[in-house]
Amino acid sequence: TMLVFIHSLNRQWGNALSATVAHEFNHSVFLRHNKCESVLDSMIFEGLAEHFREKTVGGKQAPWTKVLNQDESRDLFLELRSSNILRSTDIKICHAVFFGNNTYTRWTGYTIGYFIVDSFLRYNPTLEWKDIMTMCPQEIFAKSEFLK
Repeated sequence: TMLVFIHSLNRQWGNALSATVAHEFNHSVFLRHNKCESVLDSMIFEGLAEHFREKTVGGKQAPWTKVLNQDESRDLFLELRSSNILRSTDIKICHAVFFGNNTYTRWTGYTIGYFIVDSFLRYNPTLEWKDIMTMCPQEIFAKSEFLK
């Protein structure tokens, strides 16, 4: 079930509606098959939703997926991995990685997830979205070439 609230006074509501529905639809289907518990799970969860949105309804790359470049994303990912933050299920840590604090730039988690999924999609071009959305985040990461 998705609930969508439309702010009809916003002139961009029509453009945002299809993008939002596509993004949230991906989340809904993904959560029927998987749990999203750790920081890494959340990164992949968000990266999938944005790539699905781009594939199904088009549009430019969202601002929250490009606050870091690919090299910065890889470097920060390695730092997060070495400090066991990727495995964390602490909501405060997840919030900091995705929404920013003194350590992380706002939207860091979204951007890293976008690059992970981008790599996964490039190296698995024959997979269909109906199959991708049932894969667990760890398998998606393992089948990406993000760190190579």
